[in-house]
Amino acid sequence: QKDLVEVPDDVRSQIEVILCDRIEQVLENALLHQQEVKSQQDARDGLAIKPQ
Repeated sequence: QKDLVEVPDDVRSQIEVILCDRIEQVLENALLHQQEVKSQQDARDGLAIKPQ
């Protein structure tokens, strides 16, 4: 079992980029889901956002 310290810098930076990408995707999906749920709740409650 290797320690992260033993991973070469270029490989470590690639891993970090991949992790950041994945985290960003997860957050984006969560935000989209939250917005979807909110608009469904608003529509159900008759509070759908009307364009100004």
